[in-house]
Amino acid sequence: MLRSVLVRALTLTLPLTMLAVACDDGGDEGSTEATTTTTSSSTSGPGGAGGEGGNGSGGNGGEGGSVQDACAPADPDTYDGANFETNAAAELALRTHLTNLNQAMRNAEIDLTVTPSADELLELYDAGTPSLLELTTDYYGDQILSVLEAFAEAAGNTWTPAEPPVPPGGQYGAYIFSEYGTDLRQAVEKGLFGAVFYHHAVTLAGGTIDEATIDRMLAAFGAHPTFPGDSETTDPAVNPNPDRIGAQYAERRSPKSADGPNRPADPANPGPYFRIKADFIKAQAAARAGSACDAERDEAIQRILQEWERVNAATVIYYMNSASTQLTTDGAPTATLAAGLHGYGEGTAFLHGFRGLPVEGRIITDAQLDTLLGSIGAAPGETPTSYRLITDPAASVPNLVAAIGEIATIYGFTPQDVDAFKVNH
Repeated sequence: MLRSVLVRALTLTLPLTMLAVACDDGGDEGSTEATTTTTSSSTSGPGGAGGEGGNGSGGNGGEGGSVQDACAPADPDTYDGANFETNAAAELALRTHLTNLNQAMRNAEIDLTVTPSADELLELYDAGTPSLLELTTDYYGDQILSVLEAFAEAAGNTWTPAEPPVPPGGQYGAYIFSEYGTDLRQAVEKGLFGAVFYHHAVTLAGGTIDEATIDRMLAAFGAHPTFPGDSETTDPAVNPNPDRIGAQYAERRSPKSADGPNRPADPANPGPYFRIKADFIKAQAAARAGSACDAERDEAIQRILQEWERVNAATVIYYMNSASTQLTTDGAPTATLAAGLHGYGEGTAFLHGFRGLPVEGRIITDAQLDTLLGSIGAAPGETPTSYRLITDPAASVPNLVAAIGEIATIYGFTPQDVDAFKVNH
Protein backbone atom coordinates (compact mmCIF):
# COMPACT_ATOMS: atom_id res chain seq x y z
CA MET A 1 0.00 0.00 0.00
CA LEU A 2 2.70 2.52 0.94
CA ARG A 3 4.61 1.81 -2.27
CA SER A 4 1.49 2.57 -4.30
CA VAL A 5 0.97 5.74 -2.25
CA LEU A 6 4.49 6.86 -3.10
CA VAL A 7 4.44 5.93 -6.77
CA ARG A 8 1.27 7.90 -7.34
CA ALA A 9 2.25 10.77 -5.09
CA LEU A 10 5.72 11.33 -6.51
CA THR A 11 4.19 12.40 -9.80
CA LEU A 12 3.20 15.60 -8.04
CA THR A 13 5.29 18.69 -7.63
CA LEU A 14 5.78 19.38 -3.94
CA PRO A 15 6.30 23.05 -3.08
CA LEU A 16 9.72 23.63 -1.62
CA THR A 17 9.33 27.09 -0.21
CA MET A 18 8.36 27.35 3.45
CA LEU A 19 8.09 30.59 5.32
CA ALA A 20 9.02 31.09 8.93
CA VAL A 21 7.40 32.70 11.90
CA ALA A 22 8.19 35.36 14.49
CA CYS A 23 7.85 34.45 18.15
CA ASP A 24 10.13 33.07 20.82
CA ASP A 25 10.72 29.33 20.39
CA GLY A 26 10.87 27.95 23.89
CA GLY A 27 8.12 25.45 23.11
CA ASP A 28 10.05 22.54 24.55
CA GLU A 29 8.90 23.64 27.97
CA GLY A 30 5.25 23.35 26.99
CA SER A 31 3.12 20.25 27.23
CA THR A 32 3.37 17.86 24.30
CA GLU A 33 -0.32 17.08 24.67
CA ALA A 34 -3.52 19.01 25.10
CA THR A 35 -7.08 18.17 26.04
CA THR A 36 -9.06 17.68 22.84
CA THR A 37 -12.44 19.15 22.08
CA THR A 38 -14.46 17.55 19.32
CA THR A 39 -15.51 19.66 16.37
CA SER A 40 -18.34 18.38 14.19
CA SER A 41 -18.25 20.57 11.13
CA SER A 42 -19.20 18.44 8.18
CA THR A 43 -17.23 18.43 4.96
CA SER A 44 -19.98 16.64 3.06
CA GLY A 45 -22.29 18.58 0.82
CA PRO A 46 -23.82 18.87 -2.63
CA GLY A 47 -21.73 18.56 -5.75
CA GLY A 48 -20.43 21.68 -7.42
CA ALA A 49 -22.03 23.21 -10.44
CA GLY A 50 -21.00 21.73 -13.77
CA GLY A 51 -19.19 23.69 -16.42
CA GLU A 52 -20.73 25.11 -19.55
CA GLY A 53 -19.98 21.86 -21.37
CA GLY A 54 -22.58 20.10 -19.24
CA ASN A 55 -20.30 17.26 -18.06
CA GLY A 56 -20.21 18.11 -14.36
CA SER A 57 -22.71 17.63 -11.60
CA GLY A 58 -25.28 20.38 -11.99
CA GLY A 59 -24.18 21.05 -15.58
CA ASN A 60 -26.52 21.31 -18.54
CA GLY A 61 -27.71 17.73 -18.62
CA GLY A 62 -24.52 16.10 -17.29
CA GLU A 63 -24.95 13.00 -15.13
CA GLY A 64 -21.91 13.39 -12.86
CA GLY A 65 -18.90 15.52 -12.07
CA SER A 66 -15.27 14.66 -12.76
CA VAL A 67 -13.38 12.31 -10.47
CA GLN A 68 -11.41 15.32 -9.22
CA ASP A 69 -14.61 17.14 -8.26
CA ALA A 70 -16.05 14.04 -6.61
CA CYS A 71 -12.91 13.63 -4.49
CA ALA A 72 -12.62 17.26 -3.45
CA PRO A 73 -13.85 18.46 -0.05
CA ALA A 74 -17.15 20.31 -0.05
CA ASP A 75 -15.57 22.88 2.27
CA PRO A 76 -11.80 23.18 1.67
CA ASP A 77 -11.33 25.03 4.97
CA THR A 78 -13.04 22.58 7.32
CA TYR A 79 -11.92 19.24 8.72
CA ASP A 80 -14.76 17.12 10.13
CA GLY A 81 -13.83 16.23 13.70
CA ALA A 82 -17.05 14.47 14.68
CA ASN A 83 -15.33 11.11 15.26
CA PHE A 84 -11.81 12.35 15.95
CA GLU A 85 -11.51 11.52 19.64
CA THR A 86 -12.95 8.03 19.12
CA ASN A 87 -10.92 7.19 16.03
CA ALA A 88 -7.66 8.65 17.37
CA ALA A 89 -7.95 7.48 20.98
CA ALA A 90 -4.71 5.47 20.79
CA GLU A 91 -2.72 8.35 19.31
CA LEU A 92 -4.09 10.85 21.80
CA ALA A 93 -3.11 8.44 24.58
CA LEU A 94 0.41 8.24 23.16
CA ARG A 95 0.64 12.02 23.33
CA THR A 96 -0.41 11.88 26.97
CA HIS A 97 2.22 9.24 27.70
CA LEU A 98 4.91 11.46 26.17
CA THR A 99 3.67 14.38 28.25
CA ASN A 100 3.93 12.29 31.41
CA LEU A 101 7.45 11.10 30.60
CA ASN A 102 8.62 14.57 29.63
CA GLN A 103 7.12 16.12 32.77
CA ALA A 104 8.83 13.59 35.03
CA MET A 105 12.16 14.60 33.51
CA ARG A 106 11.29 18.29 33.59
CA ASN A 107 10.46 18.04 37.29
CA ALA A 108 14.01 16.85 37.93
CA GLU A 109 15.38 19.87 36.06
CA ILE A 110 13.25 22.23 38.12
CA ASP A 111 14.08 20.64 41.49
CA LEU A 112 17.38 18.82 42.07
CA THR A 113 15.84 16.89 44.96
CA VAL A 114 13.65 15.08 42.40
CA THR A 115 15.64 12.08 41.19
CA PRO A 116 13.59 9.60 39.16
CA SER A 117 15.12 6.17 38.72
CA ALA A 118 15.73 4.60 35.32
CA ASP A 119 13.04 2.03 36.11
CA GLU A 120 10.52 4.76 36.91
CA LEU A 121 11.25 6.53 33.63
CA LEU A 122 11.13 3.25 31.73
CA GLU A 123 7.71 2.51 33.21
CA LEU A 124 6.43 5.81 31.80
CA TYR A 125 8.05 5.09 28.44
CA ASP A 126 6.36 1.68 28.31
CA ALA A 127 2.93 2.80 29.56
CA GLY A 128 -0.19 2.03 27.56
CA THR A 129 -1.09 -0.21 24.65
CA PRO A 130 0.51 0.54 22.34
CA SER A 131 3.29 2.24 24.27
CA LEU A 132 5.87 4.72 23.12
CA LEU A 133 8.44 1.97 23.53
CA GLU A 134 6.55 -0.39 21.23
CA LEU A 135 6.25 2.16 18.43
CA THR A 136 9.79 3.57 18.56
CA THR A 137 12.07 2.72 15.65
CA ASP A 138 14.60 -0.01 16.37
CA TYR A 139 17.49 2.43 16.11
CA TYR A 140 16.08 5.04 18.44
CA GLY A 141 14.60 2.59 20.91
CA ASP A 142 18.13 1.53 21.85
CA GLN A 143 19.13 5.18 22.23
CA ILE A 144 16.21 5.97 24.53
CA LEU A 145 17.01 3.18 26.97
CA SER A 146 20.57 4.50 27.32
CA VAL A 147 19.33 8.08 27.69
CA LEU A 148 16.90 7.16 30.48
CA GLU A 149 19.71 5.49 32.40
CA ALA A 150 21.98 8.49 31.87
CA PHE A 151 19.26 10.86 33.04
CA ALA A 152 18.70 8.89 36.25
CA GLU A 153 22.44 9.06 36.96
CA ALA A 154 22.70 12.79 36.21
CA ALA A 155 19.55 13.91 38.06
CA GLY A 156 20.28 15.62 41.36
CA ASN A 157 23.78 16.69 40.31
CA THR A 158 25.24 19.86 38.86
CA TRP A 159 27.61 19.79 35.91
CA THR A 160 30.12 22.02 34.19
CA PRO A 161 31.41 21.26 30.67
CA ALA A 162 35.06 20.25 30.81
CA GLU A 163 37.78 18.52 28.80
CA PRO A 164 37.87 15.64 29.59
CA PRO A 165 34.17 15.30 30.49
CA VAL A 166 33.22 14.82 34.13
CA PRO A 167 30.69 12.04 34.83
CA PRO A 168 27.83 11.56 35.44
CA GLY A 169 26.61 14.91 34.09
CA GLY A 170 23.91 16.98 35.75
CA GLN A 171 22.21 20.35 35.72
CA TYR A 172 23.88 23.11 33.72
CA GLY A 173 21.81 26.26 33.57
CA ALA A 174 18.19 25.10 33.56
CA TYR A 175 18.76 21.73 31.89
CA ILE A 176 20.17 18.29 32.68
CA PHE A 177 22.98 17.13 30.41
CA SER A 178 25.04 13.98 30.18
CA GLU A 179 28.73 14.25 30.92
CA TYR A 180 29.25 14.64 27.16
CA GLY A 181 26.83 17.55 26.81
CA THR A 182 23.75 15.71 25.52
CA ASP A 183 20.50 17.35 26.60
CA LEU A 184 18.91 14.18 27.89
CA ARG A 185 15.30 15.31 28.14
CA GLN A 186 15.37 16.71 24.63
CA ALA A 187 16.90 13.49 23.33
CA VAL A 188 13.74 11.80 24.57
CA GLU A 189 11.02 14.30 23.72
CA LYS A 190 12.20 15.73 20.40
CA GLY A 191 13.71 12.47 19.22
CA LEU A 192 10.41 10.66 19.75
CA PHE A 193 8.58 13.22 17.62
CA GLY A 194 10.14 11.48 14.63
CA ALA A 195 10.97 8.03 15.97
CA VAL A 196 7.44 7.42 17.30
CA PHE A 197 4.92 9.90 15.90
CA TYR A 198 6.19 10.40 12.35
CA HIS A 199 7.09 6.71 12.25
CA HIS A 200 3.57 5.80 13.34
CA ALA A 201 2.03 8.05 10.68
CA VAL A 202 4.14 6.36 8.00
CA THR A 203 3.06 2.96 9.30
CA LEU A 204 -0.60 4.00 9.16
CA ALA A 205 -0.11 5.21 5.58
CA GLY A 206 1.19 1.75 4.68
CA GLY A 207 -1.95 -0.05 5.82
CA THR A 208 -5.64 0.12 5.04
CA ILE A 209 -6.63 3.77 4.80
CA ASP A 210 -10.09 4.99 5.67
CA GLU A 211 -11.55 8.04 7.39
CA ALA A 212 -10.47 6.76 10.80
CA THR A 213 -6.89 6.41 9.55
CA ILE A 214 -6.82 10.07 8.55
CA ASP A 215 -8.00 11.05 12.04
CA ARG A 216 -5.25 8.91 13.56
CA MET A 217 -2.59 10.48 11.36
CA LEU A 218 -3.87 13.94 12.29
CA ALA A 219 -3.49 13.12 15.99
CA ALA A 220 -0.01 11.67 15.41
CA PHE A 221 0.94 14.91 13.67
CA GLY A 222 -0.14 16.71 16.84
CA ALA A 223 -2.97 18.75 15.38
CA HIS A 224 -6.67 18.99 16.16
CA PRO A 225 -9.57 19.20 13.66
CA THR A 226 -9.97 22.89 14.51
CA PHE A 227 -6.36 23.64 13.44
CA PRO A 228 -5.84 26.57 15.86
CA GLY A 229 -2.41 27.49 14.47
CA ASP A 230 -1.22 28.17 18.02
CA SER A 231 1.08 26.16 20.27
CA GLU A 232 1.88 28.92 22.74
CA THR A 233 -1.53 29.74 24.20
CA THR A 234 -2.33 26.96 26.66
CA ASP A 235 -5.22 28.58 28.53
CA PRO A 236 -8.05 26.12 27.75
CA ALA A 237 -10.55 28.94 27.81
CA VAL A 238 -8.69 30.57 24.92
CA ASN A 239 -7.12 27.62 23.11
CA PRO A 240 -8.36 24.23 24.32
CA ASN A 241 -6.38 22.33 21.69
CA PRO A 242 -2.89 23.82 21.21
CA ASP A 243 -0.78 22.35 18.43
CA ARG A 244 1.73 19.71 19.50
CA ILE A 245 4.36 17.36 18.03
CA GLY A 246 4.88 18.14 14.32
CA ALA A 247 2.00 20.61 14.21
CA GLN A 248 3.69 22.68 16.92
CA TYR A 249 6.71 23.29 14.73
CA ALA A 250 4.78 23.54 11.47
CA GLU A 251 2.77 26.44 12.89
CA ARG A 252 5.98 28.16 13.98
CA ARG A 253 7.21 27.98 10.40
CA SER A 254 4.00 29.57 9.11
CA PRO A 255 3.20 33.32 9.11
CA LYS A 256 -0.28 34.04 10.48
CA SER A 257 -2.95 36.55 9.58
CA ALA A 258 -3.47 39.57 11.81
CA ASP A 259 -7.06 38.33 12.07
CA GLY A 260 -6.01 35.19 13.94
CA PRO A 261 -3.41 32.41 14.06
CA ASN A 262 -5.72 29.93 12.35
CA ARG A 263 -5.37 31.80 9.05
CA PRO A 264 -2.29 32.27 6.86
CA ALA A 265 -0.81 35.71 6.42
CA ASP A 266 -0.77 35.17 2.66
CA PRO A 267 -3.44 32.71 1.44
CA ALA A 268 -1.73 32.54 -1.94
CA ASN A 269 1.53 31.41 -0.34
CA PRO A 270 0.66 29.74 2.98
CA GLY A 271 3.25 28.20 5.26
CA PRO A 272 3.60 24.45 5.84
CA TYR A 273 1.03 24.32 8.64
CA PHE A 274 -1.70 25.54 6.32
CA ARG A 275 -0.55 23.35 3.42
CA ILE A 276 -0.68 20.32 5.69
CA LYS A 277 -4.11 21.37 6.95
CA ALA A 278 -5.39 21.62 3.37
CA ASP A 279 -4.06 18.16 2.56
CA PHE A 280 -5.60 16.58 5.66
CA ILE A 281 -8.95 18.02 4.56
CA LYS A 282 -8.40 16.67 1.04
CA ALA A 283 -7.33 13.26 2.35
CA GLN A 284 -10.40 13.02 4.57
CA ALA A 285 -12.74 13.95 1.72
CA ALA A 286 -11.09 11.48 -0.65
CA ALA A 287 -11.19 8.67 1.91
CA ARG A 288 -14.87 9.40 2.49
CA ALA A 289 -15.62 9.35 -1.25
CA GLY A 290 -14.46 5.75 -1.73
CA SER A 291 -12.02 3.77 -3.86
CA ALA A 292 -12.44 5.96 -6.94
CA CYS A 293 -10.56 8.63 -4.99
CA ASP A 294 -7.70 6.46 -3.69
CA ALA A 295 -5.14 8.23 -5.88
CA GLU A 296 -6.16 11.67 -4.63
CA ARG A 297 -6.15 10.40 -1.05
CA ASP A 298 -2.69 8.87 -1.38
CA GLU A 299 -1.25 11.96 -3.04
CA ALA A 300 -2.51 14.14 -0.19
CA ILE A 301 -1.04 11.78 2.41
CA GLN A 302 2.35 11.77 0.74
CA ARG A 303 2.39 15.56 0.59
CA ILE A 304 1.58 15.63 4.32
CA LEU A 305 4.47 13.31 5.17
CA GLN A 306 7.01 15.14 3.04
CA GLU A 307 5.90 18.56 4.27
CA TRP A 308 6.16 17.25 7.84
CA GLU A 309 9.70 16.08 7.14
CA ARG A 310 10.60 19.48 5.70
CA VAL A 311 9.24 21.13 8.84
CA ASN A 312 11.56 18.89 10.85
CA ALA A 313 14.53 19.99 8.76
CA ALA A 314 13.56 23.66 8.89
CA THR A 315 13.31 23.43 12.67
CA VAL A 316 16.81 21.98 12.88
CA ILE A 317 18.00 25.02 10.94
CA TYR A 318 16.27 27.25 13.48
CA TYR A 319 17.99 25.54 16.40
CA MET A 320 21.45 25.37 14.83
CA ASN A 321 21.29 29.10 14.10
CA SER A 322 19.96 29.97 17.55
CA ALA A 323 22.58 27.82 19.26
CA SER A 324 25.44 29.27 17.23
CA THR A 325 24.36 32.78 18.20
CA GLN A 326 24.04 32.04 21.91
CA LEU A 327 27.27 30.05 22.09
CA THR A 328 29.34 32.84 20.54
CA THR A 329 27.91 35.75 22.52
CA ASP A 330 30.76 37.70 24.11
CA GLY A 331 30.72 37.42 27.87
CA ALA A 332 27.64 35.20 27.80
CA PRO A 333 26.47 34.06 31.24
CA THR A 334 26.01 30.39 32.05
CA ALA A 335 22.28 30.62 31.43
CA THR A 336 22.86 31.76 27.84
CA LEU A 337 25.50 29.13 27.13
CA ALA A 338 23.30 26.42 28.63
CA ALA A 339 20.39 27.61 26.51
CA GLY A 340 22.59 27.37 23.43
CA LEU A 341 23.64 23.82 24.29
CA HIS A 342 20.00 23.01 24.98
CA GLY A 343 18.88 24.34 21.58
CA TYR A 344 21.63 22.38 19.88
CA GLY A 345 20.35 19.32 21.75
CA GLU A 346 16.86 19.87 20.39
CA GLY A 347 18.21 20.07 16.84
CA THR A 348 20.32 16.94 17.12
CA ALA A 349 17.36 15.06 18.64
CA PHE A 350 15.17 16.02 15.69
CA LEU A 351 17.84 14.60 13.36
CA HIS A 352 18.41 11.40 15.35
CA GLY A 353 14.65 10.79 15.45
CA PHE A 354 14.49 10.52 11.66
CA ARG A 355 17.32 8.00 11.43
CA GLY A 356 16.10 4.45 10.83
CA LEU A 357 12.69 5.46 9.49
CA PRO A 358 11.32 3.62 6.43
CA VAL A 359 13.27 4.61 3.35
CA GLU A 360 10.40 4.94 0.87
CA GLY A 361 9.22 8.52 0.55
CA ARG A 362 11.82 9.92 2.95
CA ILE A 363 13.86 12.80 1.57
CA ILE A 364 16.94 12.56 3.79
CA THR A 365 18.88 9.29 3.90
CA ASP A 366 20.49 7.65 6.90
CA ALA A 367 23.89 8.19 5.28
CA GLN A 368 23.21 11.92 5.05
CA LEU A 369 21.99 11.97 8.65
CA ASP A 370 25.14 10.18 9.80
CA THR A 371 27.32 12.73 8.02
CA LEU A 372 25.37 15.66 9.45
CA LEU A 373 25.34 14.32 12.99
CA GLY A 374 29.01 13.43 12.83
CA SER A 375 29.90 16.93 11.69
CA ILE A 376 28.25 18.48 14.76
CA GLY A 377 29.61 16.10 17.39
CA ALA A 378 26.66 13.73 17.70
CA ALA A 379 27.56 10.81 15.42
CA PRO A 380 25.40 7.69 15.85
CA GLY A 381 27.22 4.94 17.70
CA GLU A 382 30.02 7.22 18.86
CA THR A 383 30.69 9.14 22.07
CA PRO A 384 29.23 12.65 21.66
CA THR A 385 31.53 15.65 21.80
CA SER A 386 28.75 18.19 22.31
CA TYR A 387 30.46 19.64 25.39
CA ARG A 388 33.15 21.10 23.11
CA LEU A 389 30.63 23.69 21.96
CA ILE A 390 31.31 25.20 25.40
CA THR A 391 34.94 24.24 25.97
CA ASP A 392 36.16 24.99 22.42
CA PRO A 393 33.53 27.08 20.63
CA ALA A 394 35.96 28.49 18.07
CA ALA A 395 36.51 25.03 16.63
CA SER A 396 33.03 23.59 17.18
CA VAL A 397 30.39 26.25 16.61
CA PRO A 398 31.25 26.86 12.91
CA ASN A 399 30.20 23.27 12.29
CA LEU A 400 26.65 24.17 13.27
CA VAL A 401 26.58 26.91 10.65
CA ALA A 402 27.99 24.52 8.05
CA ALA A 403 25.29 21.98 8.91
CA ILE A 404 22.64 24.56 8.03
CA GLY A 405 24.06 24.73 4.52
CA GLU A 406 24.10 20.95 4.21
CA ILE A 407 20.47 20.67 5.26
CA ALA A 408 19.51 23.36 2.76
CA THR A 409 21.24 21.44 -0.01
CA ILE A 410 19.53 18.15 0.88
CA TYR A 411 16.07 19.70 0.93
CA GLY A 412 16.49 22.28 -1.80
CA PHE A 413 15.88 25.22 0.51
CA THR A 414 16.78 28.60 -0.96
CA PRO A 415 18.83 31.21 0.94
CA GLN A 416 15.56 33.08 1.46
CA ASP A 417 13.99 29.95 2.96
CA VAL A 418 16.92 29.50 5.32
CA ASP A 419 16.73 33.10 6.51
CA ALA A 420 13.01 32.70 7.10
CA PHE A 421 13.54 29.55 9.17
CA LYS A 422 15.74 31.42 11.64
CA VAL A 423 12.73 33.03 13.30
CA ASN A 424 9.39 31.76 14.59
CA HIS A 425 5.85 33.01 14.15
